[in-house]
Amino acid sequence: MEDKTIEELELHQRVITSDDNSPLELIREKEMEISGRVLQSKREADEIVAEARRRAAERIAAAETEGAEAGKQRREQVAVDAQAQAKQAVEEAGKDAAGLDARIAQNKGEAVKLILSAVSRV
Repeated sequence: MEDKTIEELELHQRVITSDDNSPLELIREKEMEISGRVLQSKREADEIVAEARRRAAERIAAAETEGAEAGKQRREQVAVDAQAQAKQAVEEAGKDAAGLDARIAQNKGEAVKLILSAVSRV
């Protein structure tokens, strides 16, 4: 037991066994009673603070988990967007290449004529 509790019990035993309820003994008894209440209040306050700290730690852990999940989802979305943009760029490059192939085929005859006329002059 705590020293305060033992002291309080001893005081109560002295008061009960003695017929002498002097004002000093009554004051001492009240002091002990108040001291006990203060200790109980302190214990309750400590429990409240401990519970608040536990809840705060839980909330921090939950927020960290939520933030990590949100970050993961964002990274995945960015990767999907980047893949879509890359696919679009490849498709546009393919269209540009097809257009160039068509122009080459269209101008091939003219190019052959120019080359033949240049060679025949030499």
